[in-house]
Amino acid sequence: MSEEAGVPERSADETEHGADAGATVLPFPSNRPLDRTPADTDPPRLREVIGEVLRDERRRQERTLADVADQAAVSLPYLSEVERGRKEVSSDLLDAIGTALDLTLVEILDRSADRVRSDAPPTGGTIEMSSRSVDVRGQCTTRFQLAA
Repeated sequence: MSEEAGVPERSADETEHGADAGATVLPFPSNRPLDRTPADTDPPRLREVIGEVLRDERRRQERTLADVADQAAVSLPYLSEVERGRKEVSSDLLDAIGTALDLTLVEILDRSADRVRSDAPPTGGTIEMSSRSVDVRGQCTTRFQLAA
């Protein structure tokens, strides 16, 4: 520290590259907790569930993608994308694919709904809610906690 000015002396490195040259840069925080993955909390997409229903039925019938695509008058790559849940499918195309698989549109949607219901968390339990108020620096905050 310079005794005359009362200002700390800077090293040659600091003066050449600026005072913050040795500062640590922290990453921008994410809003998503580190232990949470999207697959853990996101419900399945309808297109994925419908694709699973179609693929399972096709495999149950021991038929190929090419056979079903030809009978439904859709391209093989498109049917593959639908089965993998990567393409949204219109009701007309879904009906055509269902007809090729001897399924009605209602049967496809019923099977899809059953799968979504079985993946959903149970709703029959009770939910308890507790609260507590805390005075922090003159401000009252209320915290709520839910327990299933």
